[in-house]
Amino acid sequence: MGSQTAGALLWGLAANRVGLLPAVLLAAVVVLAGVIAGLFWRVPETGHLDPQPAIYWPEARLAYEPEPDTGPVLVIVYYTVTPERQAAFLEAMEQLRRSRLRTGATRWELYRDGERPDRFLETFSVPSWEEHLRQHAGRLTAADRASEETTHAYSDPPPWADHLLPP
Repeated sequence: MGSQTAGALLWGLAANRVGLLPAVLLAAVVVLAGVIAGLFWRVPETGHLDPQPAIYWPEARLAYEPEPDTGPVLVIVYYTVTPERQAAFLEAMEQLRRSRLRTGATRWELYRDGERPDRFLETFSVPSWEEHLRQHAGRLTAADRASEETTHAYSDPPPWADHLLPP
């Protein structure tokens, strides 16, 4: 609604400044440009993605049960990837990044260990413990699982995760 309000204000100011007919013609040119752009830049096809919920994350290893509003929660996932597999791993991590952000993470980063170049650390933040539990129990889809399994296949040994909570 805010965009529509701002757009109406801008077009009103444009019509006031240059006149009604030029403003309407300019609007027509913008719409035509949008149609032409739509012919060349298509919306990505998503019909092949499985949107069914998938509950596959294991229970978090914790020494105590945090309050639901405890947060933010920092999740660190450790990967060990041989040099010859790192390029493919980094490509797969881009898909995983989108999954993490779509399912509730507010920040996502990937780091490489300075001492061990075969170790990578994926970090993502979630606003609260309750929000992170929602990731565990229903926000993930079968497509997310496939993306995660692809990424995890590059790590030997399998990746493991730590959950960091504020004091």
